[in-house]
Amino acid sequence: LVRHDCTAVFAEQLYKAADIDGNGELDLMELRDLFSGAAEEFPQLEDYAAYLKEAVKDPSGDDGRMSEIAKVFSDALEREKLAFRKAFSLTNQQVGDRTTRKEKEAIAAEFDQALVHDKSSMNLEEFRLLLECVDKNLQPFPPTAQVAAQQGKYLADLLSQGVLDGAQESYAETMGSEPVFSYFHKGSL
Repeated sequence: LVRHDCTAVFAEQLYKAADIDGNGELDLMELRDLFSGAAEEFPQLEDYAAYLKEAVKDPSGDDGRMSEIAKVFSDALEREKLAFRKAFSLTNQQVGDRTTRKEKEAIAAEFDQALVHDKSSMNLEEFRLLLECVDKNLQPFPPTAQVAAQQGKYLADLLSQGVLDGAQESYAETMGSEPVFSYFHKGSL
């Protein structure tokens, strides 16, 4: 639907989903896996996932050859996804596509600031603090009539189809079945 894709409002859900070992803290590998998996839903996590992918390595007995081959394919896939996303965003944008890119040094500084009690894991409060920093990278659509008209048409279509009826259940059902709002930029004068 028409929404801002902030991660902070989902902090507790994301935290519980990522805490695989159930110890009440997220280690950096759990955080890396969470950000990599959630980057599709929340594009502002992509830079953080890439940073963690480089910074946090799996402890394994592999001789390195398989991981190098996997890295080549993973990097190629990431380049393809980025090219497709750039081409698609030329005409269609979602709020998450309007994310300020961050350099690795800035991301590292945010991790240092968030990891207060232990540099190898984080509790829920530290996780919330990190997500608030991540969400500051989101940029809203321009406050123009063009955006408002497209959002209004999108919502009117949902309401006219009877998809939304004002109940929380219909909203949750719509989130899973209908495409999210996509802004088509028609240019400016």
